[in-house]
Amino acid sequence: MTNETSLSTSLILNVATPSHESRGAYNPRSYRGSLLALNGTK
Repeated sequence: MTNETSLSTSLILNVATPSHESRGAYNPRSYRGSLLALNGTK
């Protein structure tokens, strides 16, 4: 349960980050990694 919550949080952070810091903050690889990890848990 904790693992799932942290994955969801990282997803939200990865999606929300670009609007705050446009350069260097948004990492597509990290975002995709979170998506793949989230898919792996379901």
